[in-house]
Amino acid sequence: IGSSLLAEIEKWLWQRGAEAIYLETPVDDAGAKGFYEKHGYFVFDRFEAYYNNSLDAFVMMKTDKR
Repeated sequence: IGSSLLAEIEKWLWQRGAEAIYLETPVDDAGAKGFYEKHGYFVFDRFEAYYNNSLDAFVMMKTDKR
């Protein structure tokens, strides 16, 4: 279900002219990071203390319409 939902929102964004898609995920959530990497995202940046002023987040990005 997650892959289907992600594909639909990506399709919607690409059709509306998005040149890149960004998202955040907690640095300690290896499952989420792996899921997004499987779908063509890469770690673009890291926000310190993003969640509740304590947990860092990876900023992930996808730039092509795979």
